[in-house]
Amino acid sequence: MPNDEQQAKVARKVIPLVVPPDWPRAVLPGKRVRLKLPLVGPVTFRIPQSKYRMLDRMVEENLKGRDLSIEEAWSEHPQLLGIVRELRQILDKELWGFEPAFIPEDSYPLLGQWLTGDLCEIEAMMAIEERFGVNIPKENPDPATWTMLELVQFLQANRRW
Repeated sequence: MPNDEQQAKVARKVIPLVVPPDWPRAVLPGKRVRLKLPLVGPVTFRIPQSKYRMLDRMVEENLKGRDLSIEEAWSEHPQLLGIVRELRQILDKELWGFEPAFIPEDSYPLLGQWLTGDLCEIEAMMAIEERFGVNIPKENPDPATWTMLELVQFLQANRRW
């Protein structure tokens, strides 16, 4: 029979953020707006939103909603905590405006915003490369398929200091 601590860990299980399998063909709903126009009456219409912006908002809401410390999330990889903390600071400064509570299984392309086409992703990549003294490969291995764990392990193995 599991104890209270084991039950709490199961209850806090965080679902990893992954790229939708049919991306970028996924149809994401727009925002419905209902207005009352003079002489016309109530009108409902849909304001389409950028798929990239909607994906960005979904990821941000999920990251902010996680009730998990970085130590808990990376408890199986305590030797990587220093790099994880530094990476969180870079993502905070360059992309998110808050330190994201990412877990090892999260998709790096989502957290690094590789899918949005935003210039912030380039600045974040350059900041990561500069901070750790590495050159992140563009093709082999393809970082677009990495998890956060794979990125952190790459940074640990290839840092120049």
